[in-house]
Amino acid sequence: MLRNRTDWKELGERVARARNASHLSQRDLATKIGIDRTALTKIESGKRGLDALELAKLAEVLKRPIDWFVSQPIQAAAGRRDARRKEVIDDSPADIALEELARDVELLQTFDLLRVDALFKPRGKVKTVEDAEATAKAFRKQVGITKGPVWELHLLAESAGLHAFSIDLDDENLDGSYLAVGNGGVAMINGRAPTGRRRFTLAHELGHHLFQDPYSDEWVVDLSVGSREKVVNAFAIHLLLPGQVAKERWTKLEGNQASRKAAILLAVEFGLSWSAICAHLYNLDMIDRQVQKRLYSEPPRRYDYLELGVSVREDLLPPSVPPRFAQAVVKAYKGHKISDARAMEMLRGTIEAGDLPERVGPPLEALQADFEPGSGR
Repeated sequence: MLRNRTDWKELGERVARARNASHLSQRDLATKIGIDRTALTKIESGKRGLDALELAKLAEVLKRPIDWFVSQPIQAAAGRRDARRKEVIDDSPADIALEELARDVELLQTFDLLRVDALFKPRGKVKTVEDAEATAKAFRKQVGITKGPVWELHLLAESAGLHAFSIDLDDENLDGSYLAVGNGGVAMINGRAPTGRRRFTLAHELGHHLFQDPYSDEWVVDLSVGSREKVVNAFAIHLLLPGQVAKERWTKLEGNQASRKAAILLAVEFGLSWSAICAHLYNLDMIDRQVQKRLYSEPPRRYDYLELGVSVREDLLPPSVPPRFAQAVVKAYKGHKISDARAMEMLRGTIEAGDLPERVGPPLEALQADFEPGSGR
């Protein structure tokens, strides 16, 4: 397990992080695992080690897999944590969940079960809003979508190596975040958000992924921010609704409807949130600031959709896991690489107990390994 003082110090730091994220005092945690508070203090400072039973109890109480305490951290997760350390003292439950998803993806990569297609690469560095718009246009062209809306965005993301999970987080104010993992990436989207918000968030995280960012700093996607996030937001909105397409559709819709109704129809057609469509129309100079403010203050209600004869199409409903990831989990399970409990955990509630296929004996390679020279068999 851990062989030297440095290892124990790192493990102790992880115990402290997990304890703080669980909102437990040292005394509370020590009581739950059956040791003195002073012993836990020494563990967290790296001055005392842990036996297997103590580590198992810690993992159970703190709701972390054991390998989270003893494995090397995901590189992007460590970088993200360091970058945020001055502002964020403890890991949030969302941070924990994102890193666990990244570990799941990394595990399947080590089994060579989760391969990435040829990645789309932007032409040069994407530094400006104009660069982002051009990149979105090029990406849509590569995947064969010209003017229409992009639906089942998680499939498009996974084809580019981004494994997107929609998870119902406890905090409805969170949107999502991203971590690079190996030659791919993982995004966690808050399934509690409305469908338009979920879609924009995934498009935003896909931007981080395609721009080869190691991680996304924050959990909230803000349409009013500047610098890097503004550029990523520009990619997201032009991926979902390219500027030229928006202008063509707006001209046709506004000719038959008032501005508010035209905006509702355009948002429904392309799966955008109300705040995103209002901002996009303004940024494209299709409405002025006064109209934008008026529209923003009058979000659509149920009767608006009924009156217009349209309905909001749901996308990324929670819980959802990316298809290729799910296939890889089943292959790992059938190949005796992971247990049924681990497979269920990785599939995040998308199947019921007993839905996994039956396994027939150990895999052939395992039997061959048993009888290799020097195996003692």
